[in-house]
Amino acid sequence: MFWRALSLRSKLLFLALAGLATVVVFAFFQANQSFNARTATQKSEYSSRAVLVGQYISSSFFERAADLEAFSANAVFQSGQREQITSVLNLLVTGYQVYDTIMFVDDSGKFVASNTKTFDGRALDNKTMEGRTFADTTWFQSVNKADSKNDKARLVGNSYFEDLQVDPISSALHGATLQGVSFSRGVTGIDGRRVGVLTARVSIRFVENELQRAFESMRLGGVQSAQLMLLNKDGLLSAEVSA
Repeated sequence: MFWRALSLRSKLLFLALAGLATVVVFAFFQANQSFNARTATQKSEYSSRAVLVGQYISSSFFERAADLEAFSANAVFQSGQREQITSVLNLLVTGYQVYDTIMFVDDSGKFVASNTKTFDGRALDNKTMEGRTFADTTWFQSVNKADSKNDKARLVGNSYFEDLQVDPISSALHGATLQGVSFSRGVTGIDGRRVGVLTARVSIRFVENELQRAFESMRLGGVQSAQLMLLNKDGLLSAEVSA
């Protein structure tokens, strides 16, 4: 009845509006689908980049473990000569640029030598380390355990690894609160007997550098702004890059 009462003009207008409404609904549906697809794609891209950051950092961990294996093979540690060992440690710190501290202790855990230069060549006073023993530290005892029982629980390669933390050794040597991770391993002589333990304290810089590297990669991919955060195992913020 209603339809019959309408004029031809009204009927045509009604049909036009109905058609337009259908087009609008379809366009909205298409736009919504497109938005959801873009959102899913972005989530996938961000997830992939997060995995990539993890791979960057993981590869750096293994590189640092390989560094320490190479360092420990240097015959200078068998000499027991503090000045010579210190000179070598300074070369390693300034050459590799990722270490805050590299320290050598004897087989009983007593301090022998450490770097006396920062990565950028500034002088450090390591007198606060002289006379100290590290026999009761987790890293020293863990190297002992790994050497004697072949315990692989906390090993990367053949080096004992400590998680990202405020590093007590680097903080004491540098006189400032420094974060980092550490790798420690035994040093053996030509007769196969252990002569000491070498510990390398990696600066938080190496993590920040990897985050920056990932961020630059995202920029090249068209991402204009992002925030990359690294949390330690306790959920605390350890490093951050944003723009």
